[in-house]
Formats: sequence, structure tokens, C-alpha cells
Amino acid sequence: MPLRGALPNWDTKKISIKSPPGPREVYWIGTFVDSLEPEFTGYHQGVIISGAKTLNDATECVVFVPVTSVEPAKGPRGNLPPYIHKLSSNPSPGDTRGSWAICNHVMTVRLSRLERFYSSDGIDKRLITPKVSHADFEAILDCIANGMVVIRNRFKSLESAALAKQQEAHTAEIEKLKAEQAVAIDRAVEEVLDELTRPSAA
Repeated sequence: MPLRGALPNWDTKKISIKSPPGPREVYWIGTFVDSLEPEFTGYHQGVIISGAKTLNDATECVVFVPVTSVEPAKGPRGNLPPYIHKLSSNPSPGDTRGSWAICNHVMTVRLSRLERFYSSDGIDKRLITPKVSHADFEAILDCIANGMVVIRNRFKSLESAALAKQQEAHTAEIEKLKAEQAVAIDRAVEEVLDELTRPSAA
């Protein structure tokens, strides 16, 4: 049962998709002929991270992370590395094996390297474009940051700076309210004292 495009006449130099790829979509992607391990080689599923606006293959590229059905090696504590995400389901129609997004391999390719999947029955040769879930996509973005420490540190730095600025503004607002309240209390006390000490009418 065919689970991918891989049409006999497929050529990675000629575009075969019918619409501009978008984030979360999954394609079969032909990687570079001269790729060497541990680079990804051959023909792999890939989750689109940054899509294209048009089908102009001369100018458009997409950014993706590869997906594999071969379970990655776990660390000494039995956990996957923080840059690998196990998808909630295999995006390949009809394939029930586990699949993992390898998020420290962020790659850029032209549109002609993308090919769609066959539908799960594989009978009518209908080509489709599956998507990963929103939760899986958000987890992939987090894993990309984990795989690129400089990006993760940049995010943390921006987050800390934004929090410090927010706390500073909050403190300034509290001090302003306290000052306004003190002025209002002083004014009220003066009005009461003025009323109490005002000479009574003869």
C-alpha cells in the first residue's frame, strides 16, 4: 500500500505541489544528494515551519524540520533529547508507527523538493497534504528553541527584560497611587479640621 507520493516521474527539480505550503503541513521532501550523516539524507517527511506565499519555485523556499519513524536514542535518564518531539500521531496516512520530529535539523529547500502523500487507501491515487496538530506544532517550535541554545537564551533574555519592565511600571503605578491617596487623605483631614475649628455663628 503506497503511503507517499513518490510518483515514477517525480523530479526534485520540477514543482509537483498545487498550492503554496503553509505551517503545520507535512510533505515528503527530497533532501540533498550529497548529504552526509548525521545530516538527513534521502527522502523524508517534513513539517513545514515557515511556508511560501506563491508557487514561484525560482524565488520561494520553505523551512521545515524532518520527521522519522525510527525511534531516536534516549539519554542516560531514559528521556528523549529536548530537541526531539514525539508526534501525537504519524502524519503519514494509514501509518500507525510512532514518529518523531527532529527539531535540531532545521532545513530550507525549494518548493520542487516537496511532494504530497497518497490517501490512506492508496487505491485512487488521491494526493493529500496532512497537518500536525496545533499542540504538536507548538511543541515543535519549543524543541527548535531547545536545539538552538542561542535562540532559547535570547527568548529567556527578552522574557526577563519584559518582566522587569512590567514590574518597574507596576511599582511606579503603586507609588503614584499611594502619593495620590496621601494627598487625598491630607485634604480630607484639613477639611474636617477646618469644619471643627470654624467659629460658630453668633
